[in-house]
Amino acid sequence: MVLAVSFARIHWQNLINFGILPVTFLNADDKDKIEQGDILAVGNLINSLKEGNKIMVTNKTKKAEIETVHTMSKRQVDMILEGSLIELVKNKFKNQVGN
Repeated sequence: MVLAVSFARIHWQNLINFGILPVTFLNADDKDKIEQGDILAVGNLINSLKEGNKIMVTNKTKKAEIETVHTMSKRQVDMILEGSLIELVKNKFKNQVGN
C-alpha cells in the first residue's frame, strides 16, 4: 500500500499493475497525522476493497484514525486482490484451460 496526497496517473496505474494498492487521504490535512517512524495498520483490507472505496488506516503510534480512499475500477481491485496484473492474467488463463 502506498498512501499519498495524490498520484501521477501513470505511477498510479503502475502501482496497481504490480499489485501495490494506491490510496489517497480523504482529507488532505490528515497527512499531518503521520510522521516518519509511525506505525500504521489497516484492518479488514480485503473486505474494504470488496465493499467500497474507503479504507481506514490507524496510526498506532499516535492513536489516530485516518480515512483513505481508492479510485480503482472493479478490474483494478481484482488485480490488487490477485497480487498483480500478471497474476490476474495467469490465473484467468489457467482457469480457461482447466489446469
